[in-house]
Amino acid sequence: ITSGMSVPPGNRKTLPPVEFRLYKDAKRDGIQVGFYQSGIHAGTHLDAPRHIVPGGKTIDQLPLDQFLGKGWCIDCSMVQPNQPVTAEMLEPAKKYMRSGMMVFLYTGWSDKMFGTDQYWTDSPYLGEDAAQWLVDQGAKIAGFDFFQEIGAKSPVLNPETFQVHKILLENG
Repeated sequence: ITSGMSVPPGNRKTLPPVEFRLYKDAKRDGIQVGFYQSGIHAGTHLDAPRHIVPGGKTIDQLPLDQFLGKGWCIDCSMVQPNQPVTAEMLEPAKKYMRSGMMVFLYTGWSDKMFGTDQYWTDSPYLGEDAAQWLVDQGAKIAGFDFFQEIGAKSPVLNPETFQVHKILLENG
């Protein structure tokens, strides 16, 4: 987390920039004290159902075991910039899937591009069929190393275009 770190295009005009300041330094002052300010969608974060579902649960309303358990990482590194991760790409992992697993999709995009504008504008994204595949397999958490939603690439937030969010979050 650094001051001025890259945030999604739709948040740049509506939220204050990420800021981190050190007021006291442990080496110099014997104690470390800092200040941090950020929108919730900067860096690694979790979306709760309320993010897109009116009346849906917030993070604090979800049980802790929602965030614990066995997981599987699916290699999706074959996906190209501005292309969707598809259900067809995920299908070979079906034999390893169990309902209630956490599923993480690896494209290598974050390793290559985080901190650049291209991370947001050229990122692969999760296709609606892949989001439904995750729901159908019973994934309780879906994690990504890319900018998940094609609808979120716009500099203007339009919740109607967040179809992948709806598929995942409306299904818990």
